Amino acid sequence: LKERVKNKKFKFLSLTNEYRRIYLEKICFKKIFNHKNIIVINKDLYEFFVKNACPKEIRLIYNGISNKKSLSVSGFDKRYDAIFVGRLSEEKQVDVAIPAFHDSEMLGKLAIVGDGVLKKELLDLCDELEINNRVDFIGWVDNPEEYIKQSKLLISCSKTEGYGLVISEALILGVPVVAYGVSDGVIFQLDSPNLR
Repeated sequence: LKERVKNKKFKFLSLTNEYRRIYLEKICFKKIFNHKNIIVINKDLYEFFVKNACPKEIRLIYNGISNKKSLSVSGFDKRYDAIFVGRLSEEKQVDVAIPAFHDSEMLGKLAIVGDGVLKKELLDLCDELEINNRVDFIGWVDNPEEYIKQSKLLISCSKTEGYGLVISEALILGVPVVAYGVSDGVIFQLDSPNLR
């Protein structure tokens, strides 16, 4: 019985300390951001600041890219059926894009622009699927725009993505995008009448 009472007291104290910590963090957060001008990049942050601070003004501005890029890709040779642009890492799920390309009715090539820790595994996956001759690993480039222009569509299969600037770049260049709707930023880009 004494042990049960002791455990209940400990749980009560732990719970009380946690509530105290959360309460103090909210007070500090309000002090820091009270009557400040705030710019956020997604709806979740917007709602969080409105709920937990008293901003003077708050604006939601999605990330963007320069609209000075050439919108005309007509007459540009489409060398690739599809392209993936990004880090070759677990959260970008390139290992999903490659089998999807293999299983599709596309008969051309897939370009993978980027580099990372999973490159060897992805090369092995291409070996296993017997599509080495259909997948070009371009590596890291400073200006992926030239490769995007040469593609019929862009694949974005990340587990998480804040905004996905490469999606905007592809849309501005007139290249369709296939993407998981993993964030407000991605959904905004694919649902915006201006970008569509």
